[in-house]
Amino acid sequence: MFNKCFNRAFLPFALLLFTGGAVKSQSYSGADAVEIKLQKTFAYFPSHYKLSNDIYGGELIYHKQTENKDWAKKLSIKSVDFIFDFKNTQQLLVKGEGNQFGNSYALLSGLSFQLYKNNLFNININPSLGLGYTQQTFYTNGNTIIGSRVNLYSRAALNLEAPLSEKTSLSLSVGVLHFSNGAMRVPNDGMNMGNFGISLKRRLENNLDKNTDDAPEQRFKKHNLELGLNLGRRGVYKSKDGLYKTGLYAGYSYRISSFIDLGVGTDAVYYYTIYDPNRNEETYQSKATSLDRWRIGVAAGPSIWLSNFAIDLKYGYYLHFNSLHNTKMYWNAGVKYKLTDWFSLQAKGYIHGTEVDCIAAGLNFSL
Repeated sequence: MFNKCFNRAFLPFALLLFTGGAVKSQSYSGADAVEIKLQKTFAYFPSHYKLSNDIYGGELIYHKQTENKDWAKKLSIKSVDFIFDFKNTQQLLVKGEGNQFGNSYALLSGLSFQLYKNNLFNININPSLGLGYTQQTFYTNGNTIIGSRVNLYSRAALNLEAPLSEKTSLSLSVGVLHFSNGAMRVPNDGMNMGNFGISLKRRLENNLDKNTDDAPEQRFKKHNLELGLNLGRRGVYKSKDGLYKTGLYAGYSYRISSFIDLGVGTDAVYYYTIYDPNRNEETYQSKATSLDRWRIGVAAGPSIWLSNFAIDLKYGYYLHFNSLHNTKMYWNAGVKYKLTDWFSLQAKGYIHGTEVDCIAAGLNFSL
């Protein structure tokens, strides 16, 4: 049924592109929009699980236009997106065995970045993050991919959109979806899938006043000293207990513009529980396993500011880490929200390669 719907919808989309289209590009802008998307998986990874069978699902998306925001113009952000994602994962097989996952439900928020636009079509990319619920886990049926029912979801889609009328457009998309619990409970290898999608978007009444804009660009300090304090938790293998860590950060950032800065600093992580070979399952923490109380590294990278909200990315090298696995490199990904000029709330992920050590939450001070 899905394949028939997909093929029938693709034909008018292709005809629209090759016949030149009659709808001008202004239909892309100036209003909030609602989008309904149907999806089908085309790949699963990593491959060693031998995942098979088709997954069908979809998304309901509300696009909140941002075209009158100064920061959005500079970053080519067309909308802030609010997404309900559903995947029927009941038929997904793990090495030929079914009934491993149940269904997946998630609420996410993200951004639509415009990559290219002409009078015939629009290309954009939509990254997003959120929380979701999965019906089956390791603790209900023994699958090692999902360790908890509540999970962190990350998703990105590349869309080719063409107008059907002044307010309606048709899109084809390809994207990836990942969900796991950030090592709050382990085993927790996480689910990864690639999806094809087809969607209809309907624009609502125009709510963009083209004669107004944001207030004048906020003034900001170019030079900042940053101090961060976080508390994180990693799950104990095959247990609902946890291993706690404190993360400290001290660094310097240079604000290039209102929406981006570059920072460099030192990360220090204190382990409340270190590795004990006599208690292997209780104290083993995979690539983050430490024989000492402290690990210390230096990292650098950008922060992207969307008004008072920031996305942080840093890549680092360990100056000291008595690691069971000789781990040398790490990276951090996080978000923070500025409450005052000097104080922010933040959440931060400590990551080795593709493996999350832990998710930590805490405070950030800018001096």
